This record gives sequence, structure tokens and C-alpha cells, in this order.
Amino acid sequence: MNLDIARIQSIITDRHSYYGSGAIPIRKDTRWYPAVSDYLLRQLTSTSRVLDIGCGDGEMLFELSPHIGSGVGVDNDPDHLDLAHAALRVNGATNLAFHLLDYPRAVADWPAESFDLVYSMRGPLGDDDESTQAAMRLLRPGGLLFCDQIGEGHHAEVRAIFEPATQPNTAVPEAQRLTATLRRNGVDVRLVEDAYTKWIYPDVYAWLQFQCNIWTWLGRTLPQPDDPRLAQFAERYAAADGSVATTHHVARVAGIKPA
Repeated sequence: MNLDIARIQSIITDRHSYYGSGAIPIRKDTRWYPAVSDYLLRQLTSTSRVLDIGCGDGEMLFELSPHIGSGVGVDNDPDHLDLAHAALRVNGATNLAFHLLDYPRAVADWPAESFDLVYSMRGPLGDDDESTQAAMRLLRPGGLLFCDQIGEGHHAEVRAIFEPATQPNTAVPEAQRLTATLRRNGVDVRLVEDAYTKWIYPDVYAWLQFQCNIWTWLGRTLPQPDDPRLAQFAERYAAADGSVATTHHVARVAGIKPA
């Protein structure tokens, strides 16, 4: 497949941000992707105190804010917090606060049992025992702990071309790993879920624009404009109309802190 090298050059040399994909026309097939907000709202009341670990731009907290008593978002990336504070000025939610800090060390002196729900969307919660224990200390007995992490099937099409040496099928599935971590730290696990969706881009250039955001966020070197893997990806995954679809997979594990 012949690609426009000049256009690719322009995309690769552009500024990239994990939260900068809003202008990319992506269509999402979410038929097999139950919404996190729907699940969380069923667990919350108008007095619930909520902590979002790795809040990013605060999108989830803004969805929950009309239905809870208070919400706190924490993140260690100042660019993410700038986005959250800018959105807060527009949204006007008076029951939300956002803090730039390094979790879990920076919350060691926060009052114990301060929250009814502690959750993380692609954040550090569930990564290890330290992050999970810190969340459990902040959670009241009977409170809900919720983890949503990238699964092993995520971006399988991209990995097949750009990371052929990886063997995800030999790794422990992410849902299984999260479940073991939470149970090891005292969580009474109630939900284990794999959620899949397809993201459809109008062409390979829109896909590349989004993918460069992801690679930049992960700290990976971007390909050169003439990298043959770009043409290989387009030849393998572009449909007859030129559109490109990639798999998005997250593992979700949630449970209760025993009384």
C-alpha cells in the first residue's frame, strides 16, 4: 500500500498528547463494553465520598459529581491536572477537588477510612501491593474498590506489527493478575470483567495520529516516516473503504473492604 510520506512526516512531527485525541474522528463500537459510570452510579449515594487515583483530566469524576457528596482526584502529571482544573472552571462543580501528588506515598498522612469509593481508571491502583494497601487504608469498611486496567488484548493489531517479539498469550491475563493482587490485600472481590470495544478510524493517517499520542504517553520512540511497518500495518488492517479498526481491551476488578 502506497502511503503519503509527507503526510506521515507531518503527523509524526506534530505535538502529541494522551488527552489530545479529541479532534480525531474516531467511531467506537461499544456493544461489548459496559460503561464504568453505569456500574459505579449503582453503588453510590448523594453523600458518597469518592477518590479517583490517576484522575487525568477528571472526566469520570465530572460524570459522577451530580450524584455524590464529594470527590477528590489525584494525579502526578501536571499537564493532566491543568486539564482537570480547566474543566472544573467550566463545569463549576463545587464538590470536586484535584491535587497534584505522587500516589501512594503522598497520601500516607491522609485520614484513614475517608472514602466510600476508591477507583482508578488506567491508574496505579492494583499495580502492586503498596498502591492497593494505601487505597484500602483510605477506604471505609464496606466501601468499594474499583480497578480498570489495560488488558492483554489491547491494541493487538498494533503489537502484531510493531511489537512482534511480545507474547501476550503466555502472560497472566490482566483480570487474573488484578484479582490476585486485590485478594492478597484483603479485598472481597465481587466483579471480574473483560471489556472489549473496537475503535474505527476513517483512514490509516487518523489511526497514526492517535497512535502517536499513545506512543508519546508511553515514552516510546516514534517511527520514521518511511518505516516499512507503517505500510505493513495499513496493508494488513485497512478495510476496503480505507478505515482501520483496532481492539481496545480493559480488565475490571472490583470488591468490598470487609467490615
